[in-house]
Amino acid sequence: MNVSIQAFIPYLKWIDSQASYLHHLVRAWSNINTFSYNTEGLATLLSTLKRDFLGLEGNMHLISLPPRQIIGAKGELREQMLGQALRIKKRPHAPIQILLAGHMDTVYPPSSPFQIVREKDHQTWIGPGVTDMKGGLAILLVTLAALERSPYADQIGWEVLINPDEEIGSPGSAYLFEEAARRNHIGLIFEPSFPDGAFVSSRKGSATYSITVKGRSAHVGRNFSEGRHAIYALSQFIQKVELLNKPDEGVIVNVGYVEGGGPVNIVPDFAACRLNMRTSNADDILFLQRTLQDIASLCQQKEGIQLSIINETERMPKPLTQNLQVLFELYADCAHDLHIPFQLRETGGVCDGNITSGAGLPTMDSIGAVGGCIHTHEEYLFLPSLVERTKLASLFLFKLATKELIIQREPHHG
Repeated sequence: MNVSIQAFIPYLKWIDSQASYLHHLVRAWSNINTFSYNTEGLATLLSTLKRDFLGLEGNMHLISLPPRQIIGAKGELREQMLGQALRIKKRPHAPIQILLAGHMDTVYPPSSPFQIVREKDHQTWIGPGVTDMKGGLAILLVTLAALERSPYADQIGWEVLINPDEEIGSPGSAYLFEEAARRNHIGLIFEPSFPDGAFVSSRKGSATYSITVKGRSAHVGRNFSEGRHAIYALSQFIQKVELLNKPDEGVIVNVGYVEGGGPVNIVPDFAACRLNMRTSNADDILFLQRTLQDIASLCQQKEGIQLSIINETERMPKPLTQNLQVLFELYADCAHDLHIPFQLRETGGVCDGNITSGAGLPTMDSIGAVGGCIHTHEEYLFLPSLVERTKLASLFLFKLATKELIIQREPHHG
């Protein structure tokens, strides 16, 4: 059944009354340092989130994540502990099942001078994670609060998933999103939109790898030829990787970190690098993976050189599918009702929406706060967007509950 927008007005007006609460949540959460590896800070925020989400009366669980495998100074694998994820479920047998998700971690370490929210003007705050994505988490919470106080809640079952490791590629929590994708009909991820308010239509895929080279040390002056130069072998690898770049075709391979060596009178026996590849085509990622292995085999043909490739994170491209287009059309209708401009635009950035989409769940993943300069010390939040985007997400849920909308699962391309 189609319901007039007038029926939703009382519940949308209630959201107007929550502006101060939304501001409070963003300031309180953003003033807690939640760098991806700051497990103490993540635990502090997790306790706060548990308290703040308690009023939704969902079934709440904390999930410990497996440690991340990282490479040590000499190529050895070490474990890096991660924070816990938070999952909340309610009405798992309702006719419509929706995943609402976001991340609690930020890119700012405790040593960063960027720690506290400050007001730039009456409409703009600057602070760590205010837009990416403490603002989005606040919108998520109040959106569900609006649904729960409405007469439409019984038609929608929901699952909230908040992870602590998105900014490092979700190495510990990716499986949680894949599992959740199989349980739900629609995915909503409260990542920020573009600074002008446009929504993300499609995303490139991304894969990150660590490459280690082990050689053999030797004294440069006495027995140089007996050494096996790890840095030279890695240089050969990097030069061949550079040839894989085809930016005009949307294929980007970037080596962003290199280490190795020591005293210059010693042939270095270890070197390493990390690289990231981005493309809009899932087949490209699979091709590049095979090509990296071929290059590695070529570079270790010399006796005494051992080259290893470690797959750190992988997120397949997220295309604008027909099912996702249907969701955006309904979202555009809601935006029109609320007199909010609506635009779609593709991006090269990735998020957990790549994971859920790859697992077959139609996912809108840029419905959070409006702001900009994310991942910099000038990250800012446009304060009016908190209420605006909460109304938009809430109206979308109201319309889902009162209007027949058939969403098919996407083909699995993870």
